[in-house]
Amino acid sequence: MDPFFPLVFTFILLLVLIVGGLVILFPVTRRLGRYLEMQLEKRQEGVTDTARLEAIQHELGQLSEEIRLLSERQSFTDALLSQRAEANRLSQGSDADDPDSPA
Repeated sequence: MDPFFPLVFTFILLLVLIVGGLVILFPVTRRLGRYLEMQLEKRQEGVTDTARLEAIQHELGQLSEEIRLLSERQSFTDALLSQRAEANRLSQGSDADDPDSPA
C-alpha cells in the first residue's frame, strides 16, 4: 500500500464534501436569505409607516396648540391696543375741553 494513499484519500474526500456542500447549500442559503430580507422589509415598512404617521400626528397637534395660543395672544394684544388708543383719544378730547390745562 502506498504511504500517501490515506493522505490522498482524505484530500479527495474533503474536496468532494466541500464541493457537494456548496452545490447543495448555496441555493438553500440564497433562498433563505431572500426570505429573511422580505420579512425584514415587511416589518420595517409597517413600523416605519406607523411611527412616521404617529410623529406627524403629534407634530400636527403641537402646531394646532401653538396656533391657538398665538391667536389668544393676538386677541389680547389687539384688545390692549384698542383700549390704549381709546384712552389716548379720550384724554386728548378732555384736554381740548379743559380751559385750565396748559397747552
